[in-house]
Amino acid sequence: MISELGQPSGTFEEDRIISYRLGKRSGKYFMLDQKTEEDIKRGALSWLSGFEGRFSLVLVFDENHVLQKHSVVKVQ
Repeated sequence: MISELGQPSGTFEEDRIISYRLGKRSGKYFMLDQKTEEDIKRGALSWLSGFEGRFSLVLVFDENHVLQKHSVVKVQ
């Protein structure tokens, strides 16, 4: 998973739960990196017209590393 999506923003329960920060603009999600998050907080990105907020993609795996659940949760 990490090889496909990059370094997660958070890991829990011995890496069985991982999360990634997302942004949403004009109905579409995109990955957020630390610099983009800081720019959003400062209002420094002109291309963010239509920005709908920040989200976390939460992925839950079983002991065999098989994805069991996923969800997208809006965060502040």
